[in-house]
Amino acid sequence: MKTTLLIFLTITLALDVYAGSATWLLNAGDGNWNNASHWIPATIPNGPDDIATFDVSNTRVPSVFADTEVNSIVFNSGASAFTITVMPGSTLTVSGTGIIKNSGQTQNFITEVDDFLNGGDGGSISFTGAATAGAGSVFSVRGSEGNYAAQGGHIDFYNSSTAGSGSFINTGSAYAHGGVASFRDSSTAAAGTFTNYGGAATFGGNGKTEFLDNSSAGNAIITNKGATTLALGGFVDFFGTSTAGNAAITNEASSTAYTDGSWTTFWSSSSGGNATITCYGGATGSRGLVDFTDDSTAGNATIICHGEPADGEGGIAFFDQSSTGGTARIELFGKGTLSLTNREVPKLAVGSIEGDGFVNIERNGLMIGSNNLSTSFSGIIDDAGLGGSLTKIGNGTLTLGNANNYTGGTHVKRGSLVVNNTGGSGTGTGPLQVDSGKLGGKGIITGAVTVGSGGNKPAVLTPGDRGTGLLVIQNTLVFGSNGACHWQFDTRTFQATGAFAQGVTINNGATFSASGQGSVQLPLGMVFTRRRHPSRALLPIFLMTEQPLSAATLSEPTTKAATATISPSPSCRRKFQLLTGSTRSRR
Repeated sequence: MKTTLLIFLTITLALDVYAGSATWLLNAGDGNWNNASHWIPATIPNGPDDIATFDVSNTRVPSVFADTEVNSIVFNSGASAFTITVMPGSTLTVSGTGIIKNSGQTQNFITEVDDFLNGGDGGSISFTGAATAGAGSVFSVRGSEGNYAAQGGHIDFYNSSTAGSGSFINTGSAYAHGGVASFRDSSTAAAGTFTNYGGAATFGGNGKTEFLDNSSAGNAIITNKGATTLALGGFVDFFGTSTAGNAAITNEASSTAYTDGSWTTFWSSSSGGNATITCYGGATGSRGLVDFTDDSTAGNATIICHGEPADGEGGIAFFDQSSTGGTARIELFGKGTLSLTNREVPKLAVGSIEGDGFVNIERNGLMIGSNNLSTSFSGIIDDAGLGGSLTKIGNGTLTLGNANNYTGGTHVKRGSLVVNNTGGSGTGTGPLQVDSGKLGGKGIITGAVTVGSGGNKPAVLTPGDRGTGLLVIQNTLVFGSNGACHWQFDTRTFQATGAFAQGVTINNGATFSASGQGSVQLPLGMVFTRRRHPSRALLPIFLMTEQPLSAATLSEPTTKAATATISPSPSCRRKFQLLTGSTRSRR
């Protein structure tokens, strides 16, 4: 009997220590979570099946002083507004359902940090299994206030847990480590809202959100704040095979000169997913940035880099090492910049580029068009004289509206390239090769142009833009066997498209066509050459007819027009006068 009684007492004591589900009292003394007398029944919720329930209470600041695990935390419909603080060195683990908020009050959670004299860990909250942080709760993850060894607070998501639609504030530190929200395994930020602040003092640590393993940013809204002192700005890191999902990520700059902006970095094999990543400019020496490095990819993200306040910096996107651009849409405005300056793999393909910003390709090749969108870019593409090149890929149209300074040449492999600059050269100083697709516009090209490289798919020169204008080629023009030229005109308005070149070679198999006029096969060896004239540097060269050309001669140019006599057959002669932007046919 004594033995039985002793066993019974042992079991009873064990239940008191190892807890069970309980509800927080109306008056819970000093608010210590780990005191059983503050719960009803008098047991500490601390086990994988335990539920901690909160209702109306006068003690609304519970504090967790020891490692504690619960299945879920439930706030009843009439619950007060609580602030639950996890003290330095302690971890609150939610391993089951998660946080359930049935009340109309905002519920707050804080991960506390150590004081100035100590260098210990900050408090942390962990979500494991399929637990969720729920909706309508605010999590404040504090940066350290201690010495340089002190750690900031943590919120960690493991397994398939989720941030729900909670709000997470990761503050910076005055000394060492900022607050961190971390996602691991296959966890997701879901529809959470995250704000990462910069360091709170000179050289202070920053708040951050990080994604590791196969985790995802989901549909989260993430804002990285610039620093206000000589400290690091807030940031987001992606590692492993994690993805930005469909998140909206904003990288702000600082309004204080020479302080750090904020940034988002993709490491390892992580992906930009379908996220929208926006980088803002700031004061001199401060900018928001996104950096793809290692073997990461931009995926199908939209990357937007804005200009700056007066005399400041623009947002910037880096593609470093062997990272890839996927089908990303890149929008650059003002001093917003795309930089390829730190690459190990010399080529980068991106979905599209648009806006009026700046592209620095250095010695690399930039391929544009993998998302098949049609976009216009009126900014500047520059390579610092290092031989960078541009290649048009995909089915869409890329329109270049400004003079560009790259020197390594231009390639059109697919889709359309429209050159509409008004000065300099829209395609840099190197040669331009059209393998297939179209080249058009009413701008200026200074490099030698070859239309058609002998392939099976047509390469077409379509001078003008939307039916009017002249494309000026300040160099030679060669049509390969699969090359063609399509000329447009309107007999009602006498408007037409055309092109100028300093010399044209048309190889066997090249075809010319005009809208509504059919096509014509030109014989081998047909060559148009430039004639010098003090009042006119270039000759109009493209003359259209329904019949095969047997002979064609260009007269000496005048200040207004050049004429050509075309002899399709002994019985039919037509004379065309080509004017800048117009044509007339006379029999």
